[in-house]
Amino acid sequence: MKHSFVLLIAFVTLAVTGRAQRDDITSSLQRWSRDFVAGRIELDKPGVADRKPYLAPSLKNDVRRKEYYTRIEEAESLMEVVLKRAKKEDLDLLLSAIEDSLSKKGGRPWEIRGEITRLRIVALAALSDPKYGASVQDAVVACLEGEIDESKPAGGGEPVLTCKKAEFAAALIPVLERYTNPAVRGLLERFMKIDDGGIRVAAASGLAATGHGPSVVEVAKALSGAKFPDDIGALASAMRKLVRAEKVKPEDKDLKFALNVVLERLHSLEDWRSRLALVPLTREIRSRGSISVLLDLLEEGNQSLAKKSKKSPFSGTLLKAVHEALADLTGFYADIREPEKWRSWWDGVKDTFVLAPSKALLEAQKGSTVASEFFGIPVTGNNVYFVVDISGSMAWQFDTTTVTANEGKPLKEGSRMDRAKEELLKAVDMLAPDSRFNVCVFSDHVKEWKNTLVEANPKNKKMLSVYVERLNPGGGTMLYDGLDKALKVKFEAKKDDAYESYVDEIFLLSDGSPTLGSITNTEEILRIVREWNQGAQVRIHAIFIGNEAVDRANSRGRPTKLPGNMSAEEFMKKLAEQNNGRFVIPQK
Repeated sequence: MKHSFVLLIAFVTLAVTGRAQRDDITSSLQRWSRDFVAGRIELDKPGVADRKPYLAPSLKNDVRRKEYYTRIEEAESLMEVVLKRAKKEDLDLLLSAIEDSLSKKGGRPWEIRGEITRLRIVALAALSDPKYGASVQDAVVACLEGEIDESKPAGGGEPVLTCKKAEFAAALIPVLERYTNPAVRGLLERFMKIDDGGIRVAAASGLAATGHGPSVVEVAKALSGAKFPDDIGALASAMRKLVRAEKVKPEDKDLKFALNVVLERLHSLEDWRSRLALVPLTREIRSRGSISVLLDLLEEGNQSLAKKSKKSPFSGTLLKAVHEALADLTGFYADIREPEKWRSWWDGVKDTFVLAPSKALLEAQKGSTVASEFFGIPVTGNNVYFVVDISGSMAWQFDTTTVTANEGKPLKEGSRMDRAKEELLKAVDMLAPDSRFNVCVFSDHVKEWKNTLVEANPKNKKMLSVYVERLNPGGGTMLYDGLDKALKVKFEAKKDDAYESYVDEIFLLSDGSPTLGSITNTEEILRIVREWNQGAQVRIHAIFIGNEAVDRANSRGRPTKLPGNMSAEEFMKKLAEQNNGRFVIPQK
């Protein structure tokens, strides 16, 4: 009898604990959602998540991460327990909070680094994770289906689709990209029929993720009416993925339709950012019909850049992309600054011309030369910005072999800083006179050499040389803030005036992961730059000048990156890959 009583007490205790824990999930989410929408969650204050946690103590054993470094990581853990249980009331509350957050300062769609936006990204990323199963996916799909209104025109014809809350739908649609729910593609195709740029961009990205190549037609239709560079950049990216789709390949008629739209937009658009996003599609959908359009662009680009206007409708990177596309399609090579040779050649062969095989660019470019390069990366832009790390670790050796022949001691000239100075001055010295440039250095502060781009004339090159020679390493690594100076992101801006800078190419040099500044999380930095650059189309190269063995010897056991961050090498490689740039680890 006594034994049975003990078992009964234990059972009741477990039941009460389980019920309390379930209540704790809802109450934790309620408190978090309330403060999230109100903008009261401070993200970058050290230790605040430990002092005033949102996650109830009873739930800490249910999450993988037992220690919290930031509010971002705490939010990830809260999403984990909420979505594991997938209670309908909790999901409705979370979706409602996401919707409400879009109208709050710091959470509006264009405020890509606002604190509310950064937390919303955590919630959306969790909702997109297929590991949480059908209940979560069904809730998201049902929510989006409920956003579509359908009406029949008075005169008959195709039903007209509209969206109840366009900004909410555009924010939630990307969640579908990783879902296996069979209703997803049909839902995305319905959203493509809604006359709203943001919704079409989100749906196009989702369709690209399905791998259904024939959907390139729907995306091309959206491209034909797109107005803003960021929309055009996103649609072009989706089209490239659909053109290469293997799951269900696009048919020839689909590709022909898509290319015709691309060529028409290349002809009619006037901004270099949008054109730069579209030019690669002429190499994906290979057709002799592209050559005359590209030749027109080559001629226009040379004429435009010769005028040396600060607000040129062309950029050096666009001219380079057009030149590369021509060489790739034709197998012919003439200098980028000699469009008359290209035109003369084409006039002589166009009647009998046959497209060159893919990758002909490599053969065509043999023997070509580059005026300027930075750590071996050619400088192709005509408005170039160098972002250089001068933190304390830049005083360390370039690598473990940089020693004198006799004494085995590090050479003064072997420091990372010395190598960076040498390469920077060499690159700037070789810039063409019609180029513009600027330099920004960062450590535990950020300083621009000039407050604008300056002409690459002998006077400015000499002034930079004097400035660079006086630079000394010291302090932490405020990497994002240095990069932000080059990007000139106006986070409060609307789409039609988002680009304050005319920079078309950025070179970022660093030896470490970010440790200071307004944003230090590497995943967040990648997201912010990627989203901004979708329309800006700035080519971002990354030079990683660190060395693991040297860092380990000099750091004396101290961590060289913040908890939760990827390594500096991995971060900088991804930064370049995601922004059409090259990644380099310099050799001795």
